[in-house]
Amino acid sequence: MSAVLPWNDVNLLIVTDVHSWVAGHAHPDHTPLLDADYGYVLSLYEHLSAAAAASGRDVFFLQNGDLNDGTGFSRAPPAALLPLLQHLPFDALTTGNHELYQNTNIDFLAQPGGFIDSWRGSYLTSNTLNATTGQPLGARSRLLVGNASGVRVLAFGFLYDMKNHDDHVIVTRVEDVVREPWFFEALNATDAYDALLFLTHMDFRDSLVDVLHAAARSAVGAAVPIQFVTGHSHIRAYRDLDARAASYEAGHYLDTVGFASFGLSSSSSAAAAFAHLDIDANQASMAAAAGVDGPASLLTAAGAALQSEIKRVGAGLGLDRLLGCSPRAYARKSPLGAADSLWRLFLANITTDTALAGNASRIVMQSTGSLRYDVYPGPVTANDVWTMCAGARYASAGPASAPDVAARPARPGRCPFADRFWRVAPRAPRGTGHLLFRSDDVLDAPSSVLASATRACRPVWTSIDVYNVRTPYSRAL
Repeated sequence: MSAVLPWNDVNLLIVTDVHSWVAGHAHPDHTPLLDADYGYVLSLYEHLSAAAAASGRDVFFLQNGDLNDGTGFSRAPPAALLPLLQHLPFDALTTGNHELYQNTNIDFLAQPGGFIDSWRGSYLTSNTLNATTGQPLGARSRLLVGNASGVRVLAFGFLYDMKNHDDHVIVTRVEDVVREPWFFEALNATDAYDALLFLTHMDFRDSLVDVLHAAARSAVGAAVPIQFVTGHSHIRAYRDLDARAASYEAGHYLDTVGFASFGLSSSSSAAAAFAHLDIDANQASMAAAAGVDGPASLLTAAGAALQSEIKRVGAGLGLDRLLGCSPRAYARKSPLGAADSLWRLFLANITTDTALAGNASRIVMQSTGSLRYDVYPGPVTANDVWTMCAGARYASAGPASAPDVAARPARPGRCPFADRFWRVAPRAPRGTGHLLFRSDDVLDAPSSVLASATRACRPVWTSIDVYNVRTPYSRAL
């Protein structure tokens, strides 16, 4: 058993917010190099599971949501991606927000005999419901029982209070769910479990974590250990909630495989010794965590088979297709005036030349979250473009008149005209959440009309910039 890991009575191996980065990182974007793919993740789990079983312990394998939207492996629907994920024997999974933005994806996940059903009650959606039936998209809760230790962990799966999902689901507010009878009934069966586990697709310090923590404590008292597995904000982070409860977030984009553990002392006055370790998705780091001699000893037969399948699927999707060569690196975070600004490159060559096409009768409203990854010098593949611009591959056109823009309310959390799409440029990278209006509709309209459209989009986007041909780099609102 690896001495690197903080083993205890309950042990968890966690991936979250992977966003389809199943093939790992092709560029030197991290130190150490993130050279491990999902084949190595599966191998790590197999090594840890075997070592734990040999000492009478267990490792529960967890997936905390946001499976899609990140690389070329993710399409709508995610037909190529999901079979790859089914190679990993997760004990519990939950949904993130990205699974719920399009009905196409929702329906594919939830179809009879599909991805959610394949987990046989382990896909947990405690507050995400089928809009037609009113029933959970997956299961509300699941009792995880260790094969070697017999430890019993009652698991739930919660999403933050998402408003901008598509209409085939309902996301019930966490504040309301904690008052529902089923939730208290599950918690009150304290003789049936040793600890509580909340898969929560929300930031580690989100106030909704505290809502769930307070509700659970009011039902079970101070003695039961509670582990929150958090995510969504794409960081590595940890906080203690009390002496016997903790919140842990394990990175994003397969930069991290998280390991968390805690003890099961029955005394409410004793700390549960919560511990965690961020394992870099690096072959050498993962080999050390697995307790094997090096990367050559890390990859198992099942891991190698998954690695081969990832490569086969990627080739079938054309992700290795060479599109060109970048003379330098372009970074999202570089100042707009800098030579290496990815935003400057995007606005000058895509937004202005392609979307606006030199036409002064158009404007573009664009989320500043459109660009998700940097461009690196050297060969640029199709997957590099997908990764740079990982969201919707379409712009939304607004053919209606300006008064209609102002008068037509968007569905809660939806931008106006978000259901009418058209391609901007088949071979150009395109950002997420573009709204492209004809300016005879919008540009010459009162500023209040543009402001109304902008406000309608704010539940979807954290920030919005408006561009036109005359001021391609200026914020118009």
